[in-house]
Amino acid sequence: MSVESDVYDAITGDSPLMALATGGVWPWPLPDNASFPSIVYMLVSDVPMASAKSGSFNSYRVQVSLCATGNSSYEATRQMRDALQNIIDGKSNWQKIITGPDAYDDTGKFRYLPVDILIIQGD
Repeated sequence: MSVESDVYDAITGDSPLMALATGGVWPWPLPDNASFPSIVYMLVSDVPMASAKSGSFNSYRVQVSLCATGNSSYEATRQMRDALQNIIDGKSNWQKIITGPDAYDDTGKFRYLPVDILIIQGD
């Protein structure tokens, strides 16, 4: 299984987050016909590593962007971020490394809040 599918499964398997992300979960880029609030994710880096203690492993950086529109978009992205943090806290090999900044897509159609997650997977 890929790290992207692990992230997708963790997000879609979390009822509180999915209750907020009614527009669905998508690999980057967000489809033109997507509804909101929604979530997009992408693999930013995959770095093979080695350690005398733990053998070989990979360090992955995955960006999960929480997307919303309208007057409540700021609050919606914050609620999704908190639900995502609960998922991260429940995984021993996941760590949030960066959140933000808030941004708008190039067209100004939606606000998004990126959250970068460090995921370590061993052999």
